[in-house]
Amino acid sequence: MLTNARSKQKEQQILRETISQLQIHGTPSEQLRLSCEGKTRRNGGWNVPDLRRICIDLGLSSSGRREHLLERLCNGYVEKSRLAMACKGLTWSHGGYNIKHLKKQCCTRGLPSTGTRQQLLDRLCSASTSPIPTDMVPPPHFSLPTPLACEGYWSDTYAPQVCKSVWSSKDSFLQLVREKEAVVNHISYRGMARSRIDGTDVGSGEFVDEDKGMCWPEGYADHYIGKYNVMPTSLFYNYIIDKKSG
Repeated sequence: MLTNARSKQKEQQILRETISQLQIHGTPSEQLRLSCEGKTRRNGGWNVPDLRRICIDLGLSSSGRREHLLERLCNGYVEKSRLAMACKGLTWSHGGYNIKHLKKQCCTRGLPSTGTRQQLLDRLCSASTSPIPTDMVPPPHFSLPTPLACEGYWSDTYAPQVCKSVWSSKDSFLQLVREKEAVVNHISYRGMARSRIDGTDVGSGEFVDEDKGMCWPEGYADHYIGKYNVMPTSLFYNYIIDKKSG
């Protein structure tokens, strides 16, 4: 028991020492940790584009307001950092993961959940660094071209249409959208934007790519395409795919 206690203390010490060394887009993770613990003013001084880029790095949704992004980031950051350090061999005893937790993580990510603890951890580490596939299957159908200025906005005569068919590459497409959202301009507007499907607040910001003449609201990808399976227009789909392949 004493050996186990000392091992845990040593592991916690290593975690504390290495967390400040992890870098995300050049930003010390210590600053993020302090923000998550409420030890900084004004959400740690983070702006929305920085928070979106970090969310994308951690495989998290990048939609929503600053407070939503920071909350999502704080919930996901500890687990992601812990796994990253375990994959780099910076922690004792496989990062402290037991086999039950590793199996659950594998199931959550759609990975096989059989094998030893080391095999499960190796599988998770490989998946966390796997490149995003670019040979995606197009959606079963495209939404009609929008009569409005930007993709993802709706009117009384142009409403979102929920598709009942399965799009096998939807998650891969959404990841490409998140990558795009991290590099184009983001404009924040006051007020709330309500979903045309369930009435929830989907964020009042807008992404704008002036060079390509494309724009869309921040709730479009995760809420409409991701949650409710609204298919993109062919114009928006080709815009996203061209960006990745280029």
